[in-house]
Parts: sequence; C-alpha cells; structure tokens
Amino acid sequence: MKYYNNYIIVILLLALVLNWVVDGSSFMDKASMNLGLMPKFTIIVIEILQALVILRILLFHYKNNFIMKTVFAVTVFCIFEFVVLKAMNASILIWISGIRYYFSFFPLFILSYLLAIKGYSITREFKWLIILILIQIPVTIYQFFNTSSVYLDNIRQPVFDMISGTMGGNASNLLSLVLGIGLLYFLIKFVEDKKLIFLFLSIALLVPPLLAEAKGMLILIIIALLYLALIFKFSFSRLLVLGVLATFLIIGFTYVYSLLGYAKELSVSYLIDYTSGESGKGRLSRIDSVVHSFNLLFQNDALLFGIGIGNSNKSPLGQDGQFYDFFTVRHSLDILITETGLMGLTIFTIILGKLISISKKLLASGEFIRDKDNLVITKVFLGTILFFIFGLGWVDVLFRVQFMYPFGMMAGYIIGLYHKIQITQKERVATYYHLQT
Repeated sequence: MKYYNNYIIVILLLALVLNWVVDGSSFMDKASMNLGLMPKFTIIVIEILQALVILRILLFHYKNNFIMKTVFAVTVFCIFEFVVLKAMNASILIWISGIRYYFSFFPLFILSYLLAIKGYSITREFKWLIILILIQIPVTIYQFFNTSSVYLDNIRQPVFDMISGTMGGNASNLLSLVLGIGLLYFLIKFVEDKKLIFLFLSIALLVPPLLAEAKGMLILIIIALLYLALIFKFSFSRLLVLGVLATFLIIGFTYVYSLLGYAKELSVSYLIDYTSGESGKGRLSRIDSVVHSFNLLFQNDALLFGIGIGNSNKSPLGQDGQFYDFFTVRHSLDILITETGLMGLTIFTIILGKLISISKKLLASGEFIRDKDNLVITKVFLGTILFFIFGLGWVDVLFRVQFMYPFGMMAGYIIGLYHKIQITQKERVATYYHLQT
C-alpha cells in the first residue's frame, strides 16, 4: 500500500502544478502566466497514470465488492452516454473527451477508498495537499508583480484573471475554490486548537484571491464561517471567537478589495448583480446559462437524458462538442444539465446528498471521533462539498483536475472510512453473539 500512498502525492502534485508548468494560451493578446517549460499536451501524463492505477487496482483488488460495483456503474453510464451521443450523430472523440472530463478523478477516488478500507491513513497525503495550497501564496504574489497591463475602458489596469497560481491559464476562480480547502482546514484547526498560527495562515490564503480580483472568494468565506457555526457545539468563548473571526475576515476582505481599486465596494447587492449579470463581456450570466441549458434540451427533445457527455464542452482531442459555445454554456451546472439532462442532474444530486449523509454520520460516530486526523479530514470534506456546490455555478469546477482530484481523494477516503466502521461494528456484533452462545 505504500506504493499507493506515494502515488497519491505524485498525482496531486501533477494535478495542481503541471497545468502551470506547460505552455499557456494568450489572454486579450497578452501572454499567460504559465512557465511554458513543456508543451501543452504533456498534461496527458496525468490521465495515463490514472488509467494505469485503475487497471492495477482492478487486477489486484477485484474481490472488493464496492470497487467492482462502482466501476460497473460508471461503465454502464459511459456506455449509455455513447448511445445518446450516437443518437445525436456526434463523433466518438466527443464521447472519449466526455469520459475524460467526468471521470478523470475516478481512479484516485477508488484508490483512496481502498486505502481507507484496508486501514491505511491519508493524513500525510492530505498535509501534502495543504502544502501545495500554501505554495499558491508566493506564486500569486510573483505573478501579481509581473502581470501585463492592458487598456480597459481607457483605464490602464492589470489583467488580474491571469493570476491563478499553479492552476494554469486564467483560472483565478478555480484558484479560490482550491484555496477554500486550505481555508477550511486552518479555520477548523484555529477553532479547535486556538493557535494563532492557524489564524495567520487562514488570512494568508486570502492574499491570492485578493490579488486576482476573485470577488467570489467573499462568498466562500461566508460559506466557511456559516459551516463552522453548524458543525461546532459552541460555548460562549467559541461563539465569541467565531464572531470576531467573521467580522475580521469579511470586513477585512471587502476593505482590502476596495483599497486595491478593482471595482465598487463589495456588498450583498453587488454580489447579487455579479451572479445575475454577464459572466464576462458578451457571455450569458450564470443564471441565464442554466435557463439556456434547459432551452437547448427542449429544442432537441433531450430533457430526460441530455445531449451526451462532452457534447457541450471544448475537447482537447480536436473535436469540440456540437453544442459547445464559450458565451452560453460554460459553467459546470449548465454543462451538466445540457449533457446529461434530468437523469444526470438527479443522479448527481443523489450522490452529493449521500456524501453529505455519510460525512455527518462519521462525525456523529463516537468511535470515529477518537481519531483526530480523520475527524479533521471529514470536517474539511463536508465543508468542501458546500464549496463544490457553489462552484458548480461559478466555474467549470466539475471538469478541473486541480479541484476534483483533492475532492475525489477525500470522497473516496470518507466512504472507505464509513464502510470500515460498518464492517468493524458487524464483526463486533458477530463476536458478541458467538460468545453468548
């Protein structure tokens, strides 16, 4: 199993860093912040490693019931989607691209489940993830001081979307979601341990989204604080700490945002306008994109099953989806609705609901609470699910390895822990009855 643990560290490193190392694309006729040390196609090494590890797991762990059932379910889904795409007269390349987008994280999910069910911890791997998240701070500071400038509305202003840390491309929103995982971790540790170092690191993680003008980070902060209020049984002292923390983070973020002169002062009304207004020049708003997705389904008589995975997304294989449009369907939620219809949306909702239910049951488990590391990972994961749900309408997070690999790792591990506890409890019951007889 040591091989699998080391593999997780390597694949997380590649997922969070490789897209920055390779050649980047231009933005508004300006060079990207990518290092350009290798050609773009080099990122395929991530998918190759993932394919090899899933084959190894199936070869050596085919007797695991959950793994085989899950692999079977994914296989059936992909075959069904192939039928849908053939009905739409789409290219097989679109189907292959769709599988890559939706299930690139899947081998890491299965691997993390296997480690948990076998009794191996991913605490070390989780800490490596936190280190990779902290690395975003110096990288984004460097990028901020090297950002090209362009003329926007006769005002010379840096193109802040280019500040995306090691995410690659112009992915400042994605960067904020990844940073959110680290923010949750440090806030949870601060509330539990009351050590100022965790508060300092929480604040430090707000630097990259501030430099990148990622206003949506304020919503993530609010989600994180509300989540803390829900999961902790607060004494007066903890309630006081949370109140001071909320005031400090929210007011501090909005003040520095305005101080940097990006736009009008952040407020609730401004964030509502941000959500309902155009998602960039010429693009539909996040709400209108969802409406447009349902219109596409009605127009193509595809409300139930959608138009097929990959068919409204951009493909790296040279065959974009038939309904791909940068200006209309571009966030995870509207792409998911368009490509999988009500069936896919229902399955997806059930899966998220199940993950939330399992996480809550783990946190309520007296036996589980004794393992502090697993407890923290579970708390972080449950909060990350809330970030993920918000991210579905904010960016194409469902198809980004930088977020989905850490998310998939934690999801597989949490399910594995849950099944491990169930097995242990059944064995104890069986042993008790055996002793009684």
